[in-house]
Amino acid sequence: MSECRCDGRGVLIFACSGASNVGQIANEVAKRLHSEGYGTFSCLAGIAGEIPGMVASARAADAIIVLDGCSVACARAVLERAGMATCHHQVVADLGVRKNHSLEIDETDIERVYEAVRAGAPAVVYGARSSTDCCGCGCECEGGCGE
Repeated sequence: MSECRCDGRGVLIFACSGASNVGQIANEVAKRLHSEGYGTFSCLAGIAGEIPGMVASARAADAIIVLDGCSVACARAVLERAGMATCHHQVVADLGVRKNHSLEIDETDIERVYEAVRAGAPAVVYGARSSTDCCGCGCECEGGCGE
């Protein structure tokens, strides 16, 4: 896996859009984060398909947020296979949302996941990174990430 980058190139959001309620919740949360300016919702299929421009953009990202529906963690696996560091990973089902294949989603579940991502995502998402903080990715860089 590549090392995390913290050099001001932006936050990308990737989400599972799987054929289940939790996959659709992950997708809805990613759309909301994007629309509220917390990052750019990016195309996971483009990474899996090794589309050069999409891969280059993801590798240049300041932070990558990944939202997976369930513990299979397909979205994270795609990024790891491409050698990209994940700065924050959230699994919808880990927040008590029971997976089913009805595709019907509950707004309260979307809100719960949204708040969990906002609470746990790297500070760079909110423009609050200080000169001594890293992106919060857990890569143990102690603020020297990207040097």
